[in-house]
Amino acid sequence: WQTHFVRCVRSNNERLPAHLDEPTLARQIKNLYIVETLQFRKAGFPVRIPFERFARNYRCLLPSDIALCQNQKEIIDDILDGQGVKFADDYRIGMNYVFMRDRLANRLQSLREKTQREAAYVIQKTMRAYVARKSYLKKRNAVIRLQAGLRGWKARKECNAMRERLFSNLGVQSKRNKRLNAYHESLLTETSDKVKAQTHSLRL
Repeated sequence: WQTHFVRCVRSNNERLPAHLDEPTLARQIKNLYIVETLQFRKAGFPVRIPFERFARNYRCLLPSDIALCQNQKEIIDDILDGQGVKFADDYRIGMNYVFMRDRLANRLQSLREKTQREAAYVIQKTMRAYVARKSYLKKRNAVIRLQAGLRGWKARKECNAMRERLFSNLGVQSKRNKRLNAYHESLLTETSDKVKAQTHSLRL
């Protein structure tokens, strides 16, 4: 099945029956590009695509940096010229349409679908890499936080142990000092008693 469009034209602006206004009819035929379309179809170019849609659909066949810097006409010319000498006779460029033979139209559509598949693959690959990297960074940050917490715990544990040892040493030293002070006090007391005794004996 093939879709066909019927273009209707008015015989006159007054909509009168059995009245043909040739200027009105000629103007409609010119504006609808009916003669141009018939000529190209008769020459064997059954596929007709408006310039805007052609450029939009097939600009993906050009390098992106080139397509962005070109106007609609340049994009169309580059796409068609890029098909090579083999397809040079398979298209005609009209006033507002590109006319093509079936094999060129099929080729362009096939190239477009291939380009879209490759672009989709690149996008999927990039997204998978992005998701994988995001997951990796998340896991790495979790490991870093865990390691930092573990190092902090070990440092606090060592600090507490050192503090306990220090307090323990201070306690031992304090006890030793107390014993020494008590010994010194006993010596002083004993000496003082001897001095007092000698002084008392001298007085007598």
